[in-house]
Amino acid sequence: MALHEVDAAIAHYIMARKHYINANHHRNAARVTVNLLGAALVDQQRTLFGKFRKTLDAKSDSHLTDNESAYLLWLDTLYGSVEKKKISPEVERITLNLAPKLLAGGYITPVKMILDRFGATHLVSLEAQTKTNKTRLKARLVDHWCGSP
Repeated sequence: MALHEVDAAIAHYIMARKHYINANHHRNAARVTVNLLGAALVDQQRTLFGKFRKTLDAKSDSHLTDNESAYLLWLDTLYGSVEKKKISPEVERITLNLAPKLLAGGYITPVKMILDRFGATHLVSLEAQTKTNKTRLKARLVDHWCGSP
């Protein structure tokens, strides 16, 4: 959603989805649909979200990466909060848990745009964004490669 032009992003996602379906590229269609769902919630278009969410079935889920699946789970959980116009404790918990995957998948901008409507961007703070699951070398291993200080 470059430059926060949500309406244009939605239109482009819909066109791309149609193109992929017509070309029989169901994996790409499913992946674009996930981005479309995010844009729909950024713009609080619950009807659009519901319409396109129905198009993703269990078979579609197999076409998604782990990060896309995490984003879809987050969007599904968030949907109720958008409807009630209030972030639920469940959404807070799942946002904190999924923040590393949402960042790794490149979803931090739409996530922040959605959370901003609720005044909840603190849920994806800089700390959550920079959290890494990489294992660090133990000091004694570092000494072998870098020499003792």
